[in-house]
Amino acid sequence: MDFTEFYQSTSPRTLRYAYGLTGDLAQAQDVVQEAYARAWQRWRQLSGYDDAEGWLRLVVARLATDWWRHLRVRRSTPLPPPAAVPGPSEDTVLVVAALKKLPGRQRQAIALHYLLDVPVAQIADELGVSEGTVKSWLSRGRDSLAVALRTELAGIGLPGPRDAEDRGRRRRRTRMVATVTAAGLAVIAVIVLAIAVVGRPRSAPLPPVVRPTGSPIAFSPLRQVGSTPLESGPVDAMSIQNGRAYTLSFLPDAVVVASLDLATAQPAWPPAHLDLPAAPGDTDVGLMTATVPEAILVARNGTLAAVDPGTGRLRWRVTVLGDKDFGSWAVFPHVLVYADRTTGELVGIDLSTGERRWHRPMSVRDVFGLLTPSDLAGGDRGIGVPDHVFGSGRAFVADGVGTLTEIDAPTGVSVSTWKIQPSGGGYIGYNGDIYIPSTRELYRLHLADGRQTRLYAGGGVISVAPCGAEDICLLDVTESNDKIVVSLHDTTERWWTSVPGATAIATAGRRLRVSLSNNSNGSQLLDENGRTVLRLNPDSTMARLDAGNLLGIRTDGTRVEVTGIATATGLPKTLGTVDMTAGGWAAAGTKLVVATADGIVVYDFG
Repeated sequence: MDFTEFYQSTSPRTLRYAYGLTGDLAQAQDVVQEAYARAWQRWRQLSGYDDAEGWLRLVVARLATDWWRHLRVRRSTPLPPPAAVPGPSEDTVLVVAALKKLPGRQRQAIALHYLLDVPVAQIADELGVSEGTVKSWLSRGRDSLAVALRTELAGIGLPGPRDAEDRGRRRRRTRMVATVTAAGLAVIAVIVLAIAVVGRPRSAPLPPVVRPTGSPIAFSPLRQVGSTPLESGPVDAMSIQNGRAYTLSFLPDAVVVASLDLATAQPAWPPAHLDLPAAPGDTDVGLMTATVPEAILVARNGTLAAVDPGTGRLRWRVTVLGDKDFGSWAVFPHVLVYADRTTGELVGIDLSTGERRWHRPMSVRDVFGLLTPSDLAGGDRGIGVPDHVFGSGRAFVADGVGTLTEIDAPTGVSVSTWKIQPSGGGYIGYNGDIYIPSTRELYRLHLADGRQTRLYAGGGVISVAPCGAEDICLLDVTESNDKIVVSLHDTTERWWTSVPGATAIATAGRRLRVSLSNNSNGSQLLDENGRTVLRLNPDSTMARLDAGNLLGIRTDGTRVEVTGIATATGLPKTLGTVDMTAGGWAAAGTKLVVATADGIVVYDFG
C-alpha cells in the first residue's frame, strides 16, 4: 500500500477517533493533520509495515491530551469571529457535551470501541492496561454519559406537546438517554464520516509507524514436549526462528550446528560439522553468529560460513579477514556488512552466495541499522548479546571521531554523510532518528532534515533504548555515582528514577527492562512513568518474547527457574524449574529450549 492509499483508507476512521477525543471538529482535523504529518516525516523508513493505524491513534491521543492541557490558555487568547457554518443537531450537541465531561481514559476507550469498532483486547494492548480495566472504563463511561445527558436535558427547554415533530424528537432523545450505548454514539460516527467526505482537503496523504503490539500469554506450568540427545558437547549459542531451534557448539577443531523442530523436539537434519578450528592456543578471535532467514552465519578466526537453515547443508564458506580480527558487523536483508580492520575496508557479502557485493575503504568504529517499532514487538534474538539484525536496507557507519555515513546495504553506495558528536559507541537508530551518546550527553540526529539536537546532559550516559513509539530512555551515571533512568519525549524530560546497581536498559513493549549488577536485586521492570512494577531475584534476567510478554530466568548454572510475565501488568507467574547443565537456552512464542547434560529439551508454557 502506498502513502496515498494508506491516507485515503484510514483518514475517515482517524478523524472519527480524534473527534471522539476532542469533541471539536476543527481541532480534530488539526490533530489528525499533525499526526499524518509526523508519520510523513518517517515515511522513507516506515513504509511497508503493518498496523500503521495503531501508531496514528497513539499520536492522535497524545495530541488530544496536549490540546486539553492547554485549552485554558487557548481560550484566553482573543480570536477573530468564526465563519458562519450550519449548526450541529441537538443530539450531536448533547452527546459531544457529555463526552467532554468524561475522564480522558474513559473518553479514549469509548472512542476506540464505539467509533472505530476496536475490540476490547486490542484497546487493552494499545493503552497498556488489562481487559478488565478497559471494560470498567467503558461501563463507567456509559454510566457517566447517561448522567451527563440527563443533566443536559433537564436544563433544556423544549417546545410544547402541540407539535408532533417536537414530541417525536423528545421521545427519541429519551430513548437515547435510556440506552446510551453504541447506538447512541453511532450518531457521531455518521456525522463525522459525512464531514470527513466533504471536509477540508489534504494536500498529500501520509504513511505510518508501527507501534509494538503483543497479546498477553495465558502462562501455564512448563510442559515437556520432548527431547533429543546432545551429540556435540556443550552448547555455546542458541537461537529460535521459524519454528526451529538452532544450537552451535564451538569445539577445538570444528563448529557443530544442529537444528531441532519445536513441535516434535526431533532433529530437523543431522548435525553439520563445519571445518572452523580454533586458533592456536585454543582462543577464538573474530567470533560472530547470526541466524537469519537466508542462513545460519558463523565466523571464526577469519573464516565465515553459512549453513542452509532448511537442510543443514553448508551453503558457502569464504576467508574474510587476513589477521582474523572480525570487526563491527550488522546483517541486513540479503547482505552482511562488516568492517575488515586489517585492510581498513567496509565490506558487503551476499548472504545467498558468499560473494563480495562491494567493498570500500572506510574508517569504521561501529556498523548498525535502524530499529523500527515492529522490531520491538518481536522477541530477543540473544540473551545479553546486542541485536545485530535489522529489517531495513540502510547501514549506518560511525568512525568514532565525528562522521556518520548512511550506506545502501545492497550496493554500498553512500546516501548521506553527517558531522556528529564524537562517541565511543552505543548508537541507537530508531524511528527515523539516530541517538548518539557522548561521554556525558545524548544527541539526536533527525534523518529527514539532518537537524541535530542535544536532548540530555548528565554525568555519563551508558545505555540507551526506545521506551515507547516516540520516546527514548537512557541510563545515566550521575556525578555522585548514582544510577538514574531518564525518559525523554523529544527534548522534554518526562520522568527519571534512581535504580542503584543498574548496568543496562532494554525495551519491553512500552515498558523498560533494567539489568542490575550481580550484587544487586537481579532485574527490574519499569512502567511508562518510571515506577518499578516488578523486581526479579539476584542472578535473574528478563527475556523478551514479544511486546506483551517476558520470561524471567534465574539460574545458578545448573538449574533454571522460569517465570512468565505479562508486560502490561508486570505480574509474575512461576512456571517451573528445569535442568541446565550444557550451557544454553532460548525462548520464543510459548516454547523454551534448554540444553542439559542429557540432550536438548523443549518445553511449552502456553
